[in-house]
Amino acid sequence: MKDQNVGDTRGYLKYHLLETLVREVPTVDRLTILWMLTPSDTSNDGNVHLRPHAAAESLADFLAARRGPEDRAVRHMREYFAQQGITYHPHGDEPPYFDRSTRDAYFRDIPQEHLDTAVVFLDPDNGLTRNRPSDKHVGMAELKALYGRLGVGSILVLIQFQHRKPDFWNTWGAMLQAELEAPVRWVSAPLVAFYVMPKGDVSSEGVDGALHRVADSGRSCRFGSVAGAVPALVTAAPDTPADFEDMPAGGPDPANACPNCGATPMAPADGMGRWCPRCDWSWMVGREKFGRKLSTSFSDD
Repeated sequence: MKDQNVGDTRGYLKYHLLETLVREVPTVDRLTILWMLTPSDTSNDGNVHLRPHAAAESLADFLAARRGPEDRAVRHMREYFAQQGITYHPHGDEPPYFDRSTRDAYFRDIPQEHLDTAVVFLDPDNGLTRNRPSDKHVGMAELKALYGRLGVGSILVLIQFQHRKPDFWNTWGAMLQAELEAPVRWVSAPLVAFYVMPKGDVSSEGVDGALHRVADSGRSCRFGSVAGAVPALVTAAPDTPADFEDMPAGGPDPANACPNCGATPMAPADGMGRWCPRCDWSWMVGREKFGRKLSTSFSDD
């Protein structure tokens, strides 16, 4: 996150989503934001002005009043959440900036009470990477460790910017679900999505209802979930005619580990095809030697 982005259209969606989750999901009573703050730069980031909507008028007014160069700073969100009566724990909303030399301590020093009964939001500049993380990314090991520390009933939220890959939001969501062994939903807008991952016994109806209301309030926002969002699965040997099955429903299949990497694959509601969101391997149960990698890749950030 950069201070220059605090009041743009993506920030507006972000704060509206976080506030809605805190207010509407009964297992949480506070908001914790890990800003991962980096220095502002000379790019045009943050210059897309928000369009107010009736569901978040007070938020729009607050952000609009802080568009000046002296006022565009994430530390001012303390004032907003206090006005709204929301218990708020910011981490790193002022310099020193987040960088590789301090990242281990940054995550390690988060008090446990800030991770219990909380919506916990990660705000790296670019989102998650499966490679070595830069200052602009959170790494997979860091994400999994943080999710493991969440108290039951808490919700982890991650910002993610889109990669130039087909059906990216769906395949990235399926990968997150397999890695965290957690239900994954998201609200997407052009080029950005917010992945929402509850911990333990959290009402899916409460989370889904909140996310649907947020998505419905934006002109270009969409709600998504992993069910029905997995690529076509290979169900035949390569020397036979093409044979695929789609996945309108279904979920993880721990009984048939991926023959390529050992991770838990995704399975359709009715069929023998399997797909691994960790390594992108697809195969048919009983014919594992004929598996192959699909076109989707997670190597670029």
